[in-house]
Amino acid sequence: MSEGLTNEQLLKNISALFENARNKMVIAVNQTMVLTYFEIGRMIVEDEQHGERRAEYGKEQLKFLSENLTKKFGKGFSETNLKQMRQFFLSYSICQTLSDESESLDTIQQSPLATFNLSWSHYLKLMRIKDQNERSFYEIESYKNNWSLRQLQRQYDSALYARLPLSKNKAGLLYNIPYLRITSRFLQVNILKHCQANKILLTC
Repeated sequence: MSEGLTNEQLLKNISALFENARNKMVIAVNQTMVLTYFEIGRMIVEDEQHGERRAEYGKEQLKFLSENLTKKFGKGFSETNLKQMRQFFLSYSICQTLSDESESLDTIQQSPLATFNLSWSHYLKLMRIKDQNERSFYEIESYKNNWSLRQLQRQYDSALYARLPLSKNKAGLLYNIPYLRITSRFLQVNILKHCQANKILLTC
């Protein structure tokens, strides 16, 4: 009897270890894929900035990339998908000060996030939220509460952000989040201004 219980416990421990490893692999793959899409978007935008500044150039660029990337790698590189990657970079690039010695925000640069913690499907949904503070709120809540895409959609449909008690400082909720997890360009600039004015040290 005791031998059977030991075997069952061993099976349980190995199963738990495997499930944990598999979950970590899924997360790692998702993060790598999202970061790759961000970088593809960055490369497209930078090429546009150095190329001819006309609408036809952008259309020809995406068509060329779509046709050739699809031939080489298969599905996932339609013109629509490439446009989404481009928009992803534009939506989730962030501002950082170039000088630690100066408190001026006159000079800023764009750089990618250290990590992306949600799936690509989450970010496709978040990019459709026009208000940048609201978008950042749902991104942070999705990460903190491990929301699935369906749960995120349900919370958004219930207008969770709009229903927050008026007594709560919505911006204040975001100030408590490490700086690199706040992905709204507009919000980051305002947080920098707030923290510099009040001599608050940002966390990373």
